[in-house]
Amino acid sequence: MADKQVFQADTPGRWNRFKWLSRILLIVLAGSVVGAAITITSKQYPNLPNLNPAPKKLTKEELEQLKKSTKYKDYKIQKEQIEEIAKARHLHQLKRPNNKDRINAGFYMAWEQQAYDVLKAHIARLDMVVSEGFFMKPNSDTIMAKIDTGLLHINKNYKKPVIITISNYVNYDNKHGDFDIKDVERIIKSKKLRATFINSILNQLIRNQKNNFKGINLAFDNIKDRKSPNYILFQKELYAALHPKGFLVTQNVVPDDEQFDIVDLQHYNDFLFVMAIDQHGESTNPGDLSNQHWVEQILDEVCSKIPSSKVILTIAAGGYDWPKNNIGSYIGYQKAISTAQTNDKKIIFDPVSANLHFDYADQDGYPHTIYFTDAATNFNIIRMADDWATGGVALWRLGAEDPRLWTFFQKNLSIDSLKKTGLDVRRLDTVGLNTKIDYDGDGEVLDLMTTPKIGKIDVKMDTTNFTITNQNYLQLPTKYVIKKYGYAPKKIVLTFDDGPDPDYTPRILDILKREKVPAAFFVVGSMAEKNIQILRREYEEGYEIGNHTFFHPDISTISIKRVILELNATRKLIESVTGRSTILFRPPFNADAEPQTYAEVIPVAESRRQSYITIGESIDPWDWQPGVTADSILARTIRQKDNGSMLLLHDAGGDTREETVKVLPDIIHYFKSHGYQFTTIADVLGKTKADLMPPPKNDGGIMGTLYDIFIQSYFYGNYFLLYLFLSAIFLAIGRIVLIGVLAVRQYAGDKKQTAERLTIDELPPVSIIVPAYNEEITAIKTIHSLLKIEYPNFEIIFCG
Repeated sequence: MADKQVFQADTPGRWNRFKWLSRILLIVLAGSVVGAAITITSKQYPNLPNLNPAPKKLTKEELEQLKKSTKYKDYKIQKEQIEEIAKARHLHQLKRPNNKDRINAGFYMAWEQQAYDVLKAHIARLDMVVSEGFFMKPNSDTIMAKIDTGLLHINKNYKKPVIITISNYVNYDNKHGDFDIKDVERIIKSKKLRATFINSILNQLIRNQKNNFKGINLAFDNIKDRKSPNYILFQKELYAALHPKGFLVTQNVVPDDEQFDIVDLQHYNDFLFVMAIDQHGESTNPGDLSNQHWVEQILDEVCSKIPSSKVILTIAAGGYDWPKNNIGSYIGYQKAISTAQTNDKKIIFDPVSANLHFDYADQDGYPHTIYFTDAATNFNIIRMADDWATGGVALWRLGAEDPRLWTFFQKNLSIDSLKKTGLDVRRLDTVGLNTKIDYDGDGEVLDLMTTPKIGKIDVKMDTTNFTITNQNYLQLPTKYVIKKYGYAPKKIVLTFDDGPDPDYTPRILDILKREKVPAAFFVVGSMAEKNIQILRREYEEGYEIGNHTFFHPDISTISIKRVILELNATRKLIESVTGRSTILFRPPFNADAEPQTYAEVIPVAESRRQSYITIGESIDPWDWQPGVTADSILARTIRQKDNGSMLLLHDAGGDTREETVKVLPDIIHYFKSHGYQFTTIADVLGKTKADLMPPPKNDGGIMGTLYDIFIQSYFYGNYFLLYLFLSAIFLAIGRIVLIGVLAVRQYAGDKKQTAERLTIDELPPVSIIVPAYNEEITAIKTIHSLLKIEYPNFEIIFCG
C-alpha cells in the first residue's frame, strides 16, 4: 500500500470509462463540425416554383371567337403583288428622291419600365416626343392633365417639341382600367360641351408652352362610329381652335380599319400616325407583329390617297407572348431575349417578314409562342418609309426597342442617300451592355431572369437595295432583367426583419395571434441560432420564414464566397430547426422593390443562383430609426399605404424595438378598418406556404444528422453553460454571503467572550494529529513548525 497514491483505485475501470467517454464526445464534436462545414457549403438548393400565373383557360365559345378574329388568318402576299408595290414605291421615290427632313418621333409612356432611361439616353436623336398627358375626367366636360415630371426634367435642356396624347382611358388601378366611351359620346353630342372640352385642351396647351408643348395627338379608343356627324364635327372644331394658335393636331390611324377615313382626316390633322403595328396582337393567334410586306402594302395604299408628307409611319418595338390557345401579353425586346436565354431557345429570323419568333414551354410545361421585332425589322421598314418619303417615322414605344435601332434612327435611309453614304452593317453585329436594369411585371417579389452579356449577331444585307435579308443570333444580348410578381391591390403582407429577438419577437407573435394576422419573418442566422425555440414557434404557428443572411452584412460589398456562406448557413439552420427549407430572401440594407443600381441588384443576382426569390418592400416606415415614435411609424405607414403590399417592420436590431411592438396593433387596426386584407407572400403569388418553404433538397444523410447535432448541441450547450455559470456565480455569491454572516456572528461572540477567556489561568490541553502515511517529506517540516507554537499545553499525535 506504500506505493499507492491518494484516491488511487484498485482497478483501472473508472479511468478507462473516462477515456472512452472523452473520445466519443470528441469524435461526435469533430464530426458535427465537419458535418456543419460540409452542409453549409453544400449546393443542394430547393427547386423554384413557377411564379408565372397560369394562363386563363378559354372556353370553347371564346376559342371559336378568337378563331373568327379578322386577324386570325396568316398574312400572305403573292410575289406579283410585291413586285407591283415595289414599282409603285420606285415611282413615288422618283418624285421625292430624298427624305432628309423626315421627322423622327417616339411614343413615351411613363409607365413603361425603361422608357425614362431610353428617353434620357436618346432624346437628342428625336425630333418629336409623343407623350401621354391629357385624360378624360369621368363625368366631367374638361380634360385632366397628368404630365410626367421625368419628361419635363429631361426636355428642359433639349427643348424638343412635345405632342400630348388625349386619351379616354380611365385607370381603376395599376393593372385594370377601361375606355370611357359614355363621356365622349355625351360631350360630342352638345355644341356647348364640345366648346368647353376643346377650350380646356387649348388652355392646358397654352399653360404648358413653357414646357414646349406643341400640340395634341387624338387617341380615343373604342369609339362606336368615327364617321358620325358629331364626331367629325368635334375633330374639325378641335383643329379650327388649335391650328390657328400654332398647335399641331395629330391622330393615330389604324390601317385596314374602315372607321378611319384618311382622305377626310387629312384635312383637319397636320399629321396622321399610321399604326403599322399589331398585325397580330394579344387577342389574335400568334403571328408577325409587323410583316415588312404588310407594312409596305399599307404605305402603298395610304400614300396613294393622301400626301406622304402627312404620314408618320409608326413602327413596332417589342412583341407578344402567346400561351397556347390563349390571350397574348405584350413584352419588350429585352424580355423576349431574356425568355429565349432562360429557356435556351434559338431565335428564328424570318427573312420574308423580317420578324422573329421562337417557341418555349414554361416551368409547368405549358407551350408558348413569342413573336417580336428587332432592329433588323425596324431598319427594313424605315428604309421603305424613306423611299415612300413619309413625313416621318415614330417608334411605338420607347423602352421596348432593340438598342441597335439608335445606330440608324436619325439616318436618312432612302436608297439615293444610302448609295452616296453607304452603311456600316458591322454596327448591327453587336449589342453592347446596357447599364440600366430592366423590369417586367408588377409587384415586390423579384426574380432575376438574366444577367448582362454582350450580344453577337450575324447580319446579312443585300447591298444592291440595302435591305437586311437575314440575321443569326450567335450570342443573345442580355442585361439585368428582373421579373416582378405579387401585385395585389388592397392586400398587405406584414414582414419583420432582423429577428428573432427573445424580448420583442414573442410579443409580436402574441399580437399577431390575437389579431389573427399572418406575417413573414426574415431571420438573421446569428439571432436564430441563439433563439431556436422562437424560430420553431414562428414556423409552427404558420408564419412564413425567409433568409436575411447570417451576420446581416451588406452583401453587395462582400465576396461571393462570403455571400454563399451567409445564405447557406442561415438556410441550413432553418432546415435543421423547422424541417423545411425556404426560397424567400431579403437582402440587408437593399430591400427596395425596384433596385436601380448595380449595388442594389447584386443581392438579387447572387441569391438567384442559390434558388431564392427576393422579397422587396414598398411600405417602409423606418421603424429602425433611432428615436422614432409609434405615432411617426403609423403616420409614415399610412402615407405609403398604396405604394404596394409588402410592409417592412423589424422585430430585432437597433437599441430597441419597443415602438414597433407598441404601434403594431394600431397598424393592423388601421388597415382592417379601411378595407385592406392581411395576407401572405404565398397568397399574392398564387402559391402555398409549402411552395415557398419546400422540403430540403435531400435529407443530408449522416452529414445532415451531424449538422443537426451540431446545431442542437450549440444551442443547448449555450444554455447549459449559461445556467452552469449562473449557478456557479450564485453559489459563489451565496458562499461569500454565508461566510460574511458567520464571520459577523463569530466576531460578535468573540467580542462578548474575550474578557472572560483572558481571565482563565489554566488553558485547556490540545491534541494535534499529524497524518504520517506517505508523508515522509512533509511530516518533519510539520513537526518543526508545530514546535514553534507558544501555546503551553499541547501534544502531537502521529497517525499512520
